[in-house]
Formats: sequence, C-alpha cells, structure tokens
Amino acid sequence: MSGIFNFGALSNPSSFSLPSTMAELFEQLDRRAAFESLRPVQIEALSGLDAQANERDVVLKLGTGAGKTVVGLVFAEFQRRKHRGAPIAYLCPTNQLVSQVLDTAKALGIEAENFSDSGGVPYRALAGDAVLVTTYDRAFKANTKFQNHKVQPAAYVLDDVHSGVERVRQAYTAGFGAAPHARMLRLLSPICSGFEKGTWRDLDAGSPGARYEVPFWVAASMQDALLSLVHEARADKDLVFSLPNIERLLDHCRLAVSGLVSELSLPVTPIEENTAFEHASARLFMSASVKDGSGLIRDLGCSIDALKRVVEPPSDKGTGERMVIPVAQVDHSIRSEDIAKLCSLLTSRSNVVVLCSAGSQASVWTDAGAKLVQGSDVEAAVARLREIPRGQFVVFTQRFDGIDLPDDACRILVVDGVPVGERVIDGVESERQRNSPGYYVRAVNRFEQALGRAVRSSADYCAVLLVGAELSSFVGRKEVRQLLEPHVAEQIELGKGLAAQLAGQKLSLDGIHRALDLSLNREEGWKEAHRQRLARVPKQPRVPGTVSLLEEVAQMERAAWLSAKANNHQRALREISAAAEMDGLHKSQRAELLYRGASYAQFFDPARALEIHRAAYLLNSELPRPVELPDRVYAKVGTQEVLVKAGLAQFSSSKAALAHLQSIRGKLSFSQRSDTVEEGLRDLGELLGAGATRPEREGGRGPDVLWQFDSMGFCIEAKSEKVAPIDKSDAEQLLMSTEWTRKALQYGQQGVVSVFATNVLAVDRAEDVAFGPLLLSEATIQEIVSDLQKAILNVPFEGALFLDEGKIAEALRSNRLTPAALRARLPKFK
Repeated sequence: MSGIFNFGALSNPSSFSLPSTMAELFEQLDRRAAFESLRPVQIEALSGLDAQANERDVVLKLGTGAGKTVVGLVFAEFQRRKHRGAPIAYLCPTNQLVSQVLDTAKALGIEAENFSDSGGVPYRALAGDAVLVTTYDRAFKANTKFQNHKVQPAAYVLDDVHSGVERVRQAYTAGFGAAPHARMLRLLSPICSGFEKGTWRDLDAGSPGARYEVPFWVAASMQDALLSLVHEARADKDLVFSLPNIERLLDHCRLAVSGLVSELSLPVTPIEENTAFEHASARLFMSASVKDGSGLIRDLGCSIDALKRVVEPPSDKGTGERMVIPVAQVDHSIRSEDIAKLCSLLTSRSNVVVLCSAGSQASVWTDAGAKLVQGSDVEAAVARLREIPRGQFVVFTQRFDGIDLPDDACRILVVDGVPVGERVIDGVESERQRNSPGYYVRAVNRFEQALGRAVRSSADYCAVLLVGAELSSFVGRKEVRQLLEPHVAEQIELGKGLAAQLAGQKLSLDGIHRALDLSLNREEGWKEAHRQRLARVPKQPRVPGTVSLLEEVAQMERAAWLSAKANNHQRALREISAAAEMDGLHKSQRAELLYRGASYAQFFDPARALEIHRAAYLLNSELPRPVELPDRVYAKVGTQEVLVKAGLAQFSSSKAALAHLQSIRGKLSFSQRSDTVEEGLRDLGELLGAGATRPEREGGRGPDVLWQFDSMGFCIEAKSEKVAPIDKSDAEQLLMSTEWTRKALQYGQQGVVSVFATNVLAVDRAEDVAFGPLLLSEATIQEIVSDLQKAILNVPFEGALFLDEGKIAEALRSNRLTPAALRARLPKFK
C-alpha cells in the first residue's frame, strides 16, 4: 500500500541529505538500540571534526575503547553524502578488523561493503552508495582488486593509522627468498664480505639474526645485476603485490640482506605514487596515540599542519585496566622458560597470548606447549581465541598490531622483547639508531600497539608480562617514559610498584603467579588501586600550533625524497642536509640523514658522496663502512665515576638499570655470535665507565673492543668462538692492535692492557705470548657483571644523594671495578 505514496515529494531521502553537523547525521541514522546515543567523548570528537570540515587532512586521537570506529564511520557517511557518487574508503589493518567495522556499520544503519575473499565486488560501494571498508593492503599493494577496479575514493578514513603505516611500508618493500636471495648473496659477497667479515659469515650461514644494509655505492654499481634478478623474480607470488610499486624506482632503493631474505625498500614511502590516495579530498588519520606523527608525515604524506591541530577529546579516558609486570625488575634471574611454564599452567583459567619480536624467540614458548601461529593462520587463530575463553596458549611473531583480543579472548598477554618492525631494514635501523629519540619513538609506538591487543575498551582488563631484560630496561628509560601515553606510563609505574613488592619475596615466580591471580580473580583491592592511580593521571594534550623536531625533520625528508625522485638530486642533497643540521637532533639521527644525503650525491658527484658517507660514519659507526676512513682521534675521557653516572642517569630506577645490565649479560654468553659478544663487551665497558668502542668495526683497524678509561686502556680481541689453542696469528693480531691502541690513546707502554676474550687457556708456543696478554674468560666476564650489579644496588637513585659521584666511586672500589682492579682480575696465559 505504501507504493501509492511519493515520500520523495515530502522530504529528501536521508541517504542523500547532508546535515549541518556529524552529530546531527548520527541522529538521522536508523540505528540499533545499542547505539541509541553518542558518548560524551564521541560528541567531542565529532564536534572537533566538524570544526575542521574544510581541511583535507585531519588527525584524531581517541583511546582504545572510546568508540573510535563509530566516529570514523559517521565521518565516512558524512563524506559519502557530501561527495555524491564517489567511493569513500575506510581502511583497517586486518580482515578481522574489517569484519568488526562492517558489523558496527550495520548496527549504526550505515550502508557498508567490502571486497569478499570469494571474489565478490562491492559495486554499491564503488558507486558511492555505501562506504567501502577494506584493508590497507588492498588499498596500497599492487595488483589488488582495489587497484584493478581503479577505485578513486573522494575521502579516506585510516583507522589504527600507526598500525596502518607499517602495512603501507610493507606494500612498498619487496622481499626475495630462497633462490633469488642465494643469488643476491653470491653477487654481493666479493664486494661486501671484506667490509663486515663477521656479519657476512653469519649471512652465509643463514643466521636469521644477521642483518646488513648494502652500502648505497655498492647497490649503485650493480644496477644491471639487480634489474636482471628483479626481472626473473617478477612472477614470484610473494612479490606480485609489492614489486610493481617500487620497480621503476629501483635506482633509489635501499638493499638490505639477512640470513634468510634479501629486501628492496625505499628511504621514504612513495605514497604520492598512489594517485587515488594523493588526490582524495579528505583524509582522516585515527590513532590511540599521536605523541609523534613523523611517520604519518614521512610515509603517508599527511600535512604537517594537521599535526598542529590534532583533535583530542577532553573526556577521553584512555584505556581499560592493565596489570603490567616487568619481570626482570621483579627478579632478574627469572628466565623466559620459567614464565612459559607458568603461562602453560594458567591456560586452565584463561587464554594466554605471547607476542614475540622474532621467530627465534618462539621456541621458548612452543617448548612449553604454546602453538606458533604465523602468516595466513593468524585470522583463524584470533577467531578461535574470541570463541573459546580458556585453554589456549598461542604465540604470534611480529604481530604487535592489528589483532583484537577483547574480553575473555585474552586475559594474560606476554610481550617478549622490544618490538621491532617486520622488515629487514627495520631491524637494521633499530640496531644502528639504538638509544636515539627516533628509535624510541618507533619502538614506543609498536610497544603501545602491543599492549592494546588485549584491552579493547574501558571496561576490559588484562595482565601483561613484559619478558626479557632488554624490554624491562627499555620501559625503565626516562626517554621512553616521556614518550608513552600518560595512562600507559602510569600503568607501568603501578606495575613497577607491584614488582618492587614482589622482589622482596623469596619465591618471586610464585609472587608473580599470585599477582596475576589478583587480576584474574578481580580482587577489589587491586581494582581500586588501579582506579585511583589512573584517575590521578593528568592529560597531556599536544600544544596546538606546534610540531616536534622529529615531525619537522620528517617533512624535510619527504621534500628531499620528492626532489630526488624528480632527478633533482642536488636539491635533494641541500634539503636533506638542512634536516641534518637541525638543532637538537641526536647524532645517530644526524648520521642517518647524512648517509641519505650521500646516496643522493652519488647520482651527480660520487667523490662528494664518499666524503659525506665518511662524515656520517664518524658520527655513527653502525652505518655501512665507507671505502676508506682515517683513524679516529680519541679524545681524553672523563673520570670513571662521571661516565658511570651519565650511563645510570638514563634510567628511572636501579631496577631499570639492572634490567639493562641483565640484557648485556645475555649478549656476553660465548654461545652467541661473535658480533653479539663484541657488542656486549662494548656495552659492558660503557656501563663500567669506559669510553667503549669497536675500532676494528668502525675503521678497519685496531682491536675488536676498546675500553678507554682516563688513565688506562683495555685492548680486547674477542675469540669467543675459538676452541683451538691461541696461535701465532692470534698473538700477532693482538700485538698489532696493542701498538695501534698505544698510538691512538697515547697512554704509554704501561697504560694499555692487552686482552684475549676467550675460554681457551692453552697456547701453541709460549714465546707467542711473551708480550704478556691477559685472559678475559666468560666466567670472569660474568663475575664482573655480578659485581657491577652489586655496585649499582649500592648507588642511591633518589633523594639528596641521587647518583652521587662519591658514592659511585666507592661502589666501584669496593666491588673491584676500577681499571686497576679489573686488570688485577685477569690472569696471564701460562
């Protein structure tokens, strides 16, 4: 009977009307009872978006569980009505999240579709009659249905954008495995193996932990070979979605290799090549954290002005309840294996999910009964976790984002290790920019994404175990504390307080078990303590109209990239050099920018490129080694107690410093790769108050490790993998390094201590070691670490005597850690 009525004559169809505000649009939607009204925080968010309705790029910060999806969908529907007949894209990191957004859209009364796995095409969404919900992969990878249908959205909503930007980087990165990788190593070995002998040996052995960025000038010299290899690999199913994105920019690609894969990527994601995204009229970037937006600027082309006017609803309360326990700060002797066994027991009461930084870490958890889930199996595993509330023990590798595990899907979350990106180049950059603000920003973003996997609303709760000394040390650093979202930082501080109480117990592992029971049993005392602590946390909104140093630098990096891509490499060099000269930039970040500048100079002035490369390498010797380098000038260092104080001042407590020392201890096991042991010796030297360096790696001459104290130098040749007796060639190597050290430090005959770091006690011939080298065995190293641990515990970290130099000097003396005492520990070869 309704067919006799002409409703169009009475009112414009609501699907085409454009209300004056987004909140008004929400009221017009034919929504279900669950969405009867907007929450105050959502009203504030939509009001903030209304105020920026004429801006192309808008950034919204809204905590997990605050209703970000509803806000994003209302924005998308508003744009659909504004741009009639044009598609509107809502992007999610994973298919699981796509399904959740579609469910929410249905409940809101918003028409929404996606590309189905069975091949279905969302024709209504492509025609602008519904919102298109899809993944970042479909929108940015090559040869997808999104690309093949030439979808040109008028507007984009980028949900979980800090996860999304990782997906976009992956879309512009090509990884070559198996045969192409083996061929790549054969091509590179004659040139590169002489620069990094230890690393190259590990690469040849297929070690997954070995990573190396090929120097730009090497990659430039083998362009024809690279083109041939790329041409042969084009049909590889693993490359068909990424290689076309970068193939025409091969001359600007970075080449990185690991023991398992070779990888081509670009220094800045060429997002401008995606014309649909580049020409969109409106782009909404949504995230739970916007402490730093440099990645949005550099890799997504977000306007820097959008970071000056971030929408931050005042009533956003952050997240739900998390009990965060840094295990190493409870008891540094607790092993990952111990926590794995505890988690296996707890599966009778809850699902336990482990997030690992690398596949090599997963064996600890699988040995205890966890199921390793990777690749295409992830979504099915997540679905099972959401369906079955207990009894599941699952470990994911390199999945710190894009996995939603609300409520009973996960009540115990384990984060094993400091999160790094999935790409080889991410691992390279993490290693060579360690302890720089740029490294901390990326690591904090990934860490906060990891914490957010199991608490998806303000009513949700979870216990989080931070496993590994390196991760406990990371969260104890002052720089990291400043970068964390305030509520996250407070939850970690609350966890440290819990750890301090547990640390006084004899059975600390049992104490951790009892602490987890507080969360699982919903103990009122714990819940109230959490509520009170979080209620007192002040909000720290961004200062309107300002951007950070890293965001400014990111803008300059993108400008330089656009110039280089246009073959104006001289301009690109000027722009990247200006970025490197910005005041306040950490030296390793400055070095990274100079190295990028050198790669641009290679196009028009190779000799100048070499000079810039040398300058960058002198700032950070973790960069690829240049062709030739003058000997480093070693300036006199400060006194031991002053340098120890500077090292300890990075940490918020003695527990955090001890966690850092424990992570160094792990590197000093002689079962590790030789490169790792050398790194550990350098790190130990720094904490002992030495100017610690790796001269042979840094300049091709000198010892493997040098500890430079104010009046004495330790010239250390690491022979951690050696099992045969010390022979003539070993002795000659150490003798030459000793002479080099004497000249470099100008300490005189008695001021340089010659040391073999080895467990080998025998020598071929006594006359080979007549110059008196000393033995630093693994056992002695561990004794030094243990005594340094005692010294740190004797140093006040708060109060009037905070890191008092006199107290530090006394602690070093009483624990036999002065240079003279260290020398006295080391026996001569017999």
